[in-house]
Amino acid sequence: MKFALKHFFLIFPLLLLGAISCKKEITFSEGIVYLPGNEKVEKQFKAIGVDPKKVASEQLLKSILELKNEGINEKDGSILVYLSSIDLGKAMQAQYKFSDKYDALHAWVASFKTAKTWCDYHLLFKDKIVSFEIEPIQAYKDNVFPDGSFDKVLKYNVYLRKQGEMGKLTSETAYTLVFTGELYKDGDWSRFSISSFEDHGVHKCPIREVDPETEHEIEQIKQRTKELEAEGKL
Repeated sequence: MKFALKHFFLIFPLLLLGAISCKKEITFSEGIVYLPGNEKVEKQFKAIGVDPKKVASEQLLKSILELKNEGINEKDGSILVYLSSIDLGKAMQAQYKFSDKYDALHAWVASFKTAKTWCDYHLLFKDKIVSFEIEPIQAYKDNVFPDGSFDKVLKYNVYLRKQGEMGKLTSETAYTLVFTGELYKDGDWSRFSISSFEDHGVHKCPIREVDPETEHEIEQIKQRTKELEAEGKL
């Protein structure tokens, strides 16, 4: 009996530690789950008065459902472009030398008609995605005003689990979309939008440089964009 009690008291703290450190995922919707962030990230959100799980369920989930149902399931590239941030659109405009941001967005949609889309978004249609796993990664103040009020920027990783993938997903082991949203000082929200894309640890978007081969593809896509617009398909 003494032997059993001795081992119980040795093992119990380890079991308790495991229970505390192993935070369970929370199902938001079919195929969409929330993974609590690490202690550092949770403190970042708390420091600016935000509950990361509540934000994810009430704000981010809207964009994830659109991504899942209309974008991925329907293989509709225009939805992925629509869900991409304004900054990504501006980056496309600058990298591909478009005079107008909207021309760049139209060309981005047209790139889905080619073998390779900008930012390699076509990869998201390649495999069957069985779940979208949300994890908070960063929260910070933005635009601090004279009265001390401020806007709040909130970021989440969304891991796309492919059929057959097992174990915990990370940005090094999975398709990862970073979604960024902003809570303004007056209480209004921006839409949560895609601010970057990583393919198993390889950075895909924003595009950092354009090679000569891509330059040639750009001209082809520009021409294809004009054709699609003339046909009323854009």
